[in-house]
Amino acid sequence: MKTTLALIIGTTLLVASSAQAGGYAGKTGWNIGADAGVTRNHSNTSNLAPCTIAGAACSIDKSDSTWRIRGGYQFNENFGLEGSYVDLGKTYSGSGLGANTFSANQDTTAWTLSAVGKAPVSQNRRLKVYGKLGASRWESKRDLQVNANPSVRVKEKGTDPVAGIGLEYDVSNQWTVRGGYDRHFNVGKFNNAISGTVEKDVDALTIGASFNF
Repeated sequence: MKTTLALIIGTTLLVASSAQAGGYAGKTGWNIGADAGVTRNHSNTSNLAPCTIAGAACSIDKSDSTWRIRGGYQFNENFGLEGSYVDLGKTYSGSGLGANTFSANQDTTAWTLSAVGKAPVSQNRRLKVYGKLGASRWESKRDLQVNANPSVRVKEKGTDPVAGIGLEYDVSNQWTVRGGYDRHFNVGKFNNAISGTVEKDVDALTIGASFNF
């Protein structure tokens, strides 16, 4: 976690410093956009307690789909703020067979607010690299089922860092396309799905577009 966060913070600071050197005001104003892609969580079978018992046969699914709606304000070509609502899909999914059959699934959504630094990397200044750093107010819901018993849901919330890097291209003055990588840190409370929501980092790779007013 510390290495990834340091890398993203370093990229964001580099973008900001190079942007200041450019001195080009660029366009300003409000924008709205949407993205879709895939996620990968950093969970493992040890996050489901029965899987640590000898003889248990367990499996986990680390990937799912994600989507996001975002909006923001661009103060100049190089700096802006961005808020979003993100559906991260399943951020934990594990099942097993031992003395009992059991399964745990966790879904996570989040509201985020980030500062975004950008720097042009092409002569026409339409292609830009960006870095962002902010906070994520997440909500995780974990459903646990043992044998044929009714599923038990636990819902927990928290606020943790979110960071990202990527590229975007201004197709026109109104439309921009983007591809990026985000990491949502610590979207859960516990190391064990039996106790509650599973605390793990979640990576998201997305592509999308935005409209600039």
